[in-house]
Amino acid sequence: MNGNAMKKKLFEMGLPTAVIVLCIALICWLTAPEGKTISETVTISLMGQEHIFNPTLSEQMESNFTLTTEFPVPIAVSEFSGITMKVNDIPFQSGESGTILLQELKKNAYIHLQFFDLQGNQIGEAKIQTLPEDAAPWRVLCSTGNRAEKYFFDCNRYLYKINGDGELLYYRYCDAEASQFTPFKVDGVDRYEYFVEVDETGVD
Repeated sequence: MNGNAMKKKLFEMGLPTAVIVLCIALICWLTAPEGKTISETVTISLMGQEHIFNPTLSEQMESNFTLTTEFPVPIAVSEFSGITMKVNDIPFQSGESGTILLQELKKNAYIHLQFFDLQGNQIGEAKIQTLPEDAAPWRVLCSTGNRAEKYFFDCNRYLYKINGDGELLYYRYCDAEASQFTPFKVDGVDRYEYFVEVDETGVD
C-alpha cells in the first residue's frame, strides 16, 4: 500500500468518528439550559379564570371576574421553558400552583407578573387589575369603624362585599343583572346567595 493509499484509508476511517463527535456536540448544545427555546405564551389561572400572556412583551393588562382579600388567592401557571417568572415578587416554577395574598382591591392596584430570561434579565411583564375597569364607581360616605362588620350589595352586574371601614373585601362579575346578594349559614359555614335575571329558557 503506497503513501497516498494509506492517507486515503486513514481519512475514510476517521470520518465516521468525526461525524459522531460532531453530532454529540450538537445534541449537547441543543439540550443545554442556555439553549432552551422561550415559550411563546404562559397561561395563568387565577381563581379559575385563565389569562394568556406573551412572556417577551410588556404593557399587557387584564382583569379577573372575581377576587378577594379575605383569603389567599389560588393561582396556577402553565408549563414553560427558557424563562423564569415572578408573581408579586414570588417566584413560580414551570407548572407550579400556589397562592398569593392581596392587600386591596382597586382599579389602580395590580397583580404584577414579571418574566426573565435564564440569565436573570427581565424580558416582559403583565398586570392583572384587582378591580376591573368596568366596575361601577362607588364611594363610602361614612363608616362604622368596625372592620368585623360585613355589608353586601350589587351594582352593574357586580356583587360586592365590604367591611365596616368601607374596604372592598370581595367582588364577582355576573353575566346577568344580579340582586339581593346576602349571606347565610349552613352548619355553621358561611354561604352566600344572589338572584340573577334569566331569559325564558332559564339561561342567564
